[in-house]
Amino acid sequence: GPGDVIHIDVIFDQEVAIFPSVDNDTLPRLMLNAAGAYAELVDESPHGLLSSKLCFEYLVQEGHSQLELDYLSSETSLVLNDYTIEDAFGRNANLVLPALGLGSSLSA
Repeated sequence: GPGDVIHIDVIFDQEVAIFPSVDNDTLPRLMLNAAGAYAELVDESPHGLLSSKLCFEYLVQEGHSQLELDYLSSETSLVLNDYTIEDAFGRNANLVLPALGLGSSLSA
């Protein structure tokens, strides 16, 4: 219900690092299928350190109800907000999430 926190881990198939490209207060977000809802990157996620997991938290708001919580789209739901996510070789990470409804998607 409202006020509950839902923890969401995004797992990459390789280790990645996250870097802010400018000094701002808007962390990367995972856009969800509840009206206007998003999960925000948790500050404890390893900025500049390699990890295969990024941690997000969604604070349930009044009026947000969804039978099956999921992200909006596998291709556009991970919004970086002036951050970059790179692999160990400095290449941009693949930000496409598993297809909606598949075994490794959020709603599965």
